[in-house]
Amino acid sequence: MDPAKTVDPDGSPVVLSHAEQNAKSHLETIKTWHEAFLFCQNEGQYISDLSSAAQTFLKEEMDWEADPDHDNTAAAIREMVQEDALDVQVREGWHEIGEDPERTEFRILITTGGPALRLIGALEGFEPDSAGLEYQDWGTPWTYYYAENDDALIWYASQFYFGD
Repeated sequence: MDPAKTVDPDGSPVVLSHAEQNAKSHLETIKTWHEAFLFCQNEGQYISDLSSAAQTFLKEEMDWEADPDHDNTAAAIREMVQEDALDVQVREGWHEIGEDPERTEFRILITTGGPALRLIGALEGFEPDSAGLEYQDWGTPWTYYYAENDDALIWYASQFYFGD
């Protein structure tokens, strides 16, 4: 199937914009990194239980077989995520005068220009509580990109420190 096309619930093809293709591609990458990272954390799991994308990533890009306890591979994946972001910002919520403000939202810029992509979400303490993707192309507003499950996005955001 053409990567620029997807299918509506009624089965009719939908052509994705360049910005939507960018969001879809990055979401798939984040899901692959997340799955590979969890594999490194869960001893006893077989690589054959992973998606083909995660297997290929671990075998061809991470050389996981040379890292029997997978600690170095997990650290390398974490580093990839941290280097993937172009900018990480937080925003504070309403607070009383004299109180220390609590950070309540985050924004991680992943790509810029046309198309641009960012990960946004809420913080609970200094940890991501929710996360979602927004994309934008030249002259268009930021638009939410629907992800069926935000676990991988929350994991991605949790690789950053939102404290002082």
